Amino acid sequence: MAALNTENLQDGLRSIDPYARYLPPAPSQVQKEVYQIRPMAIGVEIFEYESMLWIRPDHGGPSEKAGMPELGLLLAINKKETVNASLTEASTQIDRAIQKNWVALTVSNGPGGKAKTYVVRPERRKSPTITWQEKVGFLVIRVRDFVAHDTATTLLSIYETAVRPGSKTIIDLRSCSGGDLYESIAMAGMFIPEGLPLIQSYDRSGRTKTYKSSTGKKLPAPVGLLVDRRTASSAEIFAGILRYYGSGILIGEQTVGKCVSQTVVPLSDGGSLWLTNLGLRFPDNNSCTGKGLQPDMEYRDIAIYRLTEIVQAFRNPIQNHD
Repeated sequence: MAALNTENLQDGLRSIDPYARYLPPAPSQVQKEVYQIRPMAIGVEIFEYESMLWIRPDHGGPSEKAGMPELGLLLAINKKETVNASLTEASTQIDRAIQKNWVALTVSNGPGGKAKTYVVRPERRKSPTITWQEKVGFLVIRVRDFVAHDTATTLLSIYETAVRPGSKTIIDLRSCSGGDLYESIAMAGMFIPEGLPLIQSYDRSGRTKTYKSSTGKKLPAPVGLLVDRRTASSAEIFAGILRYYGSGILIGEQTVGKCVSQTVVPLSDGGSLWLTNLGLRFPDNNSCTGKGLQPDMEYRDIAIYRLTEIVQAFRNPIQNHD
């Protein structure tokens, strides 16, 4: 660590810890006070897949309200082409466009598809960590992030209000890069009988701790779990636990392979270091680190499947709720 400097920091950190990263200082205190006000946003996720930029609007968000389809290729932002733009460049363009109080997004339904421009009016909002919608007898729940004291209770509320007898459930973990470890464990425990081991953590000194399923009413299973090459960390923990107990069917692509927990170390410059502090193993003593989770039903390009395609493909393997 003492040999690291600004020139070799990222590479040096990863040679010590493959999942370590440095976050630069946060904005000044004056800027922080401004950011405490919920920022303007258009409610979209942009991601790169097969060297192309794809865009997916939040369910119920400003972009969906403007008529944007649930998935498409991003071709231009305010008439500026994004064909050769990086993910960072496209995000920066949108952030700048939001300041004008409108964003024109040109989108096609796929390579070679007909393009259409949608004018989106930003709203002062935060992208939800979990959303749901019904699709032909299926309840599709999308988890974007595991947030402490939020995601699990929201999932329970969705089940209590939206799940009906005879419906089937799909939990969409595509592009979910993780979040709070303990929230994902708590969510997994909502499907697993009381007292069963869920996950075991271990630190560098060899100390271990086993987390078990808690008491309470359990949610119906099995559920379909959509995973792709960007599903990682806490999302892999959640999916792996459900799959181990037969409560979840993994559908899609091999996941990232990051079954670890990280801690944040504040630095004197105002930045922070994210360092791995725990490894994690499933009840069979296996970990997904370095190898990911293999799907039970493999579907290449699951990241760019639309919900209608997903429902049609997975209608049979997922059992009805009692």
